[in-house]
Amino acid sequence: MAAFSQKRSKWTMDASNRAATYAGDWGQPPVDIQLVQIGPNRHAVQVREAGGGQGEGTAILELLIPWNGTVNRGLRRVVSDAYACGEGDEGLPCYANERTVKFIPTGNAEYYDLALELTGTDHVGGNGAPMRAQEVHGLEMLKLENGKYVQVSRQGDLTTADRNLPELEDLR
Repeated sequence: MAAFSQKRSKWTMDASNRAATYAGDWGQPPVDIQLVQIGPNRHAVQVREAGGGQGEGTAILELLIPWNGTVNRGLRRVVSDAYACGEGDEGLPCYANERTVKFIPTGNAEYYDLALELTGTDHVGGNGAPMRAQEVHGLEMLKLENGKYVQVSRQGDLTTADRNLPELEDLR
């Protein structure tokens, strides 16, 4: 991945990285890739990678951010997780949760803050307790520091996917 800028009549490379991400499902490249504005004059590449099977589906959001001559993976978060149970299914209950992603301008800052708002349901129980669906809600605020979005505050619930992937997402 590389980021370029135009100076007069020439393009120059501002940042590059040979291995920015390994996104994709079953050996395929990711299909949901967008350029997003993360500051008044700053952009990032947003990669939303969705995968699943047998009724389960998960989507992971990555932000690839030009920073100090390279391209950082500035964020990696599970943004949706669901299980669509079928008739006669006695395993997990049906559930679906999602995080809404919002970039928030903050005064004269060069980069926007990021809000991830969680809504939906998740499964709880296990270890002898019956599995059931339960509503989940939460809000996580992040700020860009040294090319990565870091958590500033979090309130509300974590999902099962969050609890199973804390090292992936640096959750607190």
